[in-house]
Amino acid sequence: MTTKESTKEALVYEYKQDIAVVYEEITSEEYIVDRAAWNIADEVTAEIHSTASGGINMTLDRYVTRDYPKAFKHLLPAKAHMIHIEEWEPDGDGYKGTYNVDVKGAPVVVFSEFTLKRKSTGCELRIIHGVTCKIPLVGKKIEQYILKQTRDQFSDQLRFLDLRLSGVADLIPRDISKYPLPKR
Repeated sequence: MTTKESTKEALVYEYKQDIAVVYEEITSEEYIVDRAAWNIADEVTAEIHSTASGGINMTLDRYVTRDYPKAFKHLLPAKAHMIHIEEWEPDGDGYKGTYNVDVKGAPVVVFSEFTLKRKSTGCELRIIHGVTCKIPLVGKKIEQYILKQTRDQFSDQLRFLDLRLSGVADLIPRDISKYPLPKR
């Protein structure tokens, strides 16, 4: 089973900053760790390596606690160990990439394709998500649920990036009264 968004459903976010500024931020170890903390992850570590082609390979290791619907609680761990592998490569005057998130102890993989393109004023980040779940009978429902959760989480992360690029200080630890978690 595989549930993947169509191009029409891609998350699209525009930034007023130049593409070089946005790319440098989203591929920095500090940002990757803070992005996970923004989403209330625990035990976060990150490794970033440059590639020979001028790209970046990142590995983010974290634990995330989720409150799943009752029907999924016995199938998915409440506290999940997630290994997130993200790759960025130059693409013309922009960048493209992929990521895969392996949810340890669950037959679920979350994946994405994304582009960062120059615009006349600033740049645009476009993300298309997908999910696979290898559980018979309910796998498709779990995929749809996790896809929605992933979209909500990434929308929130894109908001975090916008706040950070706009110079808002003291975002981590997250002040829930100022920046509430998205409704899930």
